[in-house]
Amino acid sequence: MSGKFESINPATEEVLESFSEHSTVEVEARLCKSLKAQKDWARQSLEGRLECLKNFGQELGRAEQSLARKLSLEMGKPIKQSQAELEKSRRLCEYYLKISEDALAPRLLDFSSHKAEIHLRPLGPLLGIMPWNFPVWQVLRFSIPNLVLGNSILVKHAESVCGTALLLESIFLKSFGPGLYQSLILGRERIPELIGDSRIRAVSLTGSGRAGSAVAKLAGEHLKKTLLELGGSDPYLILEDAELKAAAKACAMSRLTNTGQSCVSAKRFIIHESVYEEFKSHLIEEFQNYKMGDPLDESVNLGPLARSDLREQIQVQIEKSMGLGAKLVWASDDRFDRGFFYPSKVIENVRPGMPAFDDEVFGPVASLIKARSDSEVIELANQSKFGLGSAIFSRDIERAKNLARDELEVGMVAINDFLRSQPGLPFGGVKESGFGRELGQEAFAEFSNVKLLSIHSN
Repeated sequence: MSGKFESINPATEEVLESFSEHSTVEVEARLCKSLKAQKDWARQSLEGRLECLKNFGQELGRAEQSLARKLSLEMGKPIKQSQAELEKSRRLCEYYLKISEDALAPRLLDFSSHKAEIHLRPLGPLLGIMPWNFPVWQVLRFSIPNLVLGNSILVKHAESVCGTALLLESIFLKSFGPGLYQSLILGRERIPELIGDSRIRAVSLTGSGRAGSAVAKLAGEHLKKTLLELGGSDPYLILEDAELKAAAKACAMSRLTNTGQSCVSAKRFIIHESVYEEFKSHLIEEFQNYKMGDPLDESVNLGPLARSDLREQIQVQIEKSMGLGAKLVWASDDRFDRGFFYPSKVIENVRPGMPAFDDEVFGPVASLIKARSDSEVIELANQSKFGLGSAIFSRDIERAKNLARDELEVGMVAINDFLRSQPGLPFGGVKESGFGRELGQEAFAEFSNVKLLSIHSN
């Protein structure tokens, strides 16, 4: 069983490279190698594992320019944002170098009759099913803490970013040696055979709700733990006492970074009616400051969408929403003869029942929603199947904290800034945005055996 995958430049529609799918024999060899390498790796000292991570961070820094360029060519991310993704990935390595010794130290408990120790031990080979939109950062935030813990990693990458995947694999090989991190070049139809293999101990997926449901079902059949980081339709709440210009700047950056192709970006802007028109004006001004074009041009901060089908999907979502009463209030005049470009837009009169409200719009479109009170703001924010992240803009920090902590049905909330993933903070959602947490110390708990030693003296 084998096929070909093409890497296509979304700015030019040119084929960059073709990649052969791994055969059944090649996958079997990788599984065997992963299991053997993991057993040896788990016996190595934490100090030794961290030395490999230190080397990896250095190699990643040396490869930053070539990897950033590859990333921009394959999925259209503006080059400065690709470089920022690589820099953030190096900070991730530095974070786990700093905290792992303390975070993985055993907990020692003393009872009247006995002593106890609680150790975090590795599970074994892990499967990561990773997306195309942050093809380095999202792979590393899954892989790095789990390698430090003593697991080995197999990654099934999105088919459209195979070049980035293989370049990243070569950096892992230099730093960690053979077998501990391996890429799998496969179609999605072969995922069930991997999840069903007894050598795979657990699965992490970053992707759509439909993919998450399928993976969770398969993993459940084989009694394997999963971590699911799925979609979002993050509500950004603009209260009547918000600092509107600063809020608009943060909201635009959240919505337009990576050309809107981020699960945790702002999607729905729920605005108190008393400041609605002023905020809308500021947001449009901010959108007008973004330049769309060639991702390799350092002056560009909006690229194409990553694939043609993604452009078609967002066009259908917006047309359906407008057919149900949404109104286009601003659109960029960017037009290109080729490439998967989609003009940035601001639409209003968005309400439940429209794709722009109910679904995840994965592109540079802001959906504006007017609300009359705090209670209506919260009701609209929570009227979603998703529960990934949110943001609240208000000068009253205590009020914002109370709403964030007690009312919003999401996993993460930013106050007076846009939400973003960070190495030291747990990342994840609730509802149909998935379950489990990546990043921070919490990442160690997801794919570890929490092993108890209960020690009684003779």
